[in-house]
Parts: sequence; C-alpha cells; structure tokens
Amino acid sequence: MTTSSKKYQVRPRRLRKVFSFLLGFLLLLFLLSKISFAELTHTLKNADLVLLVPAYALNLLMLGLMAYRWQVLYRISAESERPGYGQVVSASFIGVFFNNFLPSTIGGDTYRTLLMSRSFPKDGLVKSLSVVYIDRLVGFLGMALVGLGALFFIGDEEVLPTRYMVAVVFIFLFISISLVLSISSRFQVVVLTFLSKLFRNRGDSILKKLERLFSYLSMYTLRRDLLGTALLLSVLLRLIWFFGCYIVSLSLQLEIPLNAFFIMLPLIELIRMIPLTFQGIGVREGLFVLFFGYYGVCPSDAILLAVIIYLLLNINGLVGGVLYLYSKMTQEASV
Repeated sequence: MTTSSKKYQVRPRRLRKVFSFLLGFLLLLFLLSKISFAELTHTLKNADLVLLVPAYALNLLMLGLMAYRWQVLYRISAESERPGYGQVVSASFIGVFFNNFLPSTIGGDTYRTLLMSRSFPKDGLVKSLSVVYIDRLVGFLGMALVGLGALFFIGDEEVLPTRYMVAVVFIFLFISISLVLSISSRFQVVVLTFLSKLFRNRGDSILKKLERLFSYLSMYTLRRDLLGTALLLSVLLRLIWFFGCYIVSLSLQLEIPLNAFFIMLPLIELIRMIPLTFQGIGVREGLFVLFFGYYGVCPSDAILLAVIIYLLLNINGLVGGVLYLYSKMTQEASV
C-alpha cells in the first residue's frame, strides 16, 4: 500500500473528527444564545448543592450494577474463565474514561472488549465482544422498558405529545427485535448465507470470526435466566440513575415531575449515542431544552441541568483515568 493511499484512508477519520467538533461548537453557540444569565444566576443562588452528594452516590450505584450485569452475562460465554467483579468494575470505570475522549460512548465499549479479551486463553476477543454486544442491547431494552412503563403513569393533567409516545414504543420494539434476532440461530444462518454469497470466498476469515461470534450469541437462547437477570438489572440501574437525575433537578429547585425523567431520559440517552459531536456535547443539552421545555423548564435551567448531570457522570471518567494510568504503570513496572 502506497503512502498516498494510507493518507487517503486516514483523512476521512480526521474529517469526521473535525466535523464532530465543529458541529458541537456550533450547537453550543446556538444554545448560549438562548441562555438568560440572569435566570442562570438566580437558579445557582437558590440551589441546594448538598443534594448533589446523594445524586452522585446513586450514580456510583448505577455503575456498580452495570458491572454486575456484565459479569452475569459472562456466565454463559466464559463459564470457568469468568472475570472477577473487581476486574469488571475497573474496566467499567476505564470505559467511562475512554468515552470522555472519543466521539461517542461506543469508544468505551471497544476498550472494554479489548481489555477483557486478555482474560481468556482462547477466542477471548470474540467472547468479550459477544458479552459487550448483548450487554448493550439488554441495557437499551431496560432503558426503553422504563420509558414505556412510565407512559402508563401519566396523569390526567399531563398530556404528552403523541410523537414522544410513538418514539418510546418504536425504540422498545426495535431493540426487542434486534435482541431476539441476534441470538436466533435461524437468523444467523440467513445472515451468514447472504454474506458468503456476497463476498464469494473473499471474506472467509471475517465470516469465520462472525460465525464464532454468532455461536456465542446463540448460547444465550439456552440460558434465558441470565438474560432475564440482566434485563432486571438494566431496569433497576436505570431507575436508580433517573432518580438521581431527579435529585439534581430538586437541588436546582426545578419543578419537574419524576415521571418526566423516566420518559424523556431514555430518548435523550439513545439519541446522544449517535456519534454526531464529541461526547454528545451540544446534542444532549439541546435535547434537554427540547424535551424538558415541554414541562415548563426554561432553556437556561434545562442546559444547567444537563451540564450537572453529565458532569457527575464524568467524575467516573476521572476515576477511570486514574485506574488506567495505574494499570499502565503496573504493566511497565512488570516488564
């Protein structure tokens, strides 16, 4: 491969990064134009910042449950090679750290996959990838279930626009179908057959790896108890985190009903996964303005609420950064 062709391959990545930074910057400028600094100052003066302590504690509890869910899923694809809980928690913190420096939250999953793959002598990468993939789908499904369930507790005085209801139902169905198809051996055969005809022996190595990945994914059909446990954990940890976000709103003296967080945050979280801007900056704040504006929250307070909520999440990233540096120093010392 020539040097010019290598440059040609690298350039689109750089352009995407530049675009994500530029889009985030423009969105932030637009949002800043909507801020009333008088309202912002008034909210901060009346804020009860002590409430941020239990809000962050719930944040930590959520991450701990996410790590436990991940370990539960390893029981099917790793069995005796299953990693310890402390190792999984450490990888979860480090994954958050990588999320803070990559254009989307998928970056942390990539690192988690590579880190945990070292724990297995055979097929480590495929095993870890299968767990992370199912972990993501079950997590999305649990979040969508919370939003779907919250729709049944809408009061008579709260008339939610039909488009929000349709969006939550659609997301729930889409993720449910994706999960079922992912572990369905019949669907996997259809996909492999189609790809083999498409590549015509040009992608044999990829097809073999994909076949091994599918074999691990299909094993979850035999252990639906593990999937059920992981789904219950997903619902529980999201309820905990959404309640923590509600506590943040209480600290800012915002009159937002608890139900609003259960309905709106699943939509916000799923949309901000799209790698449009660096770490979703600008997108998530704009979504808070859009969605919570329906509940009478002014743009200034909605943006402040979003900033504090995700700052609390980023504290976990700082912890993960310390753990990552420690692990690198330990590896270098052992060489």
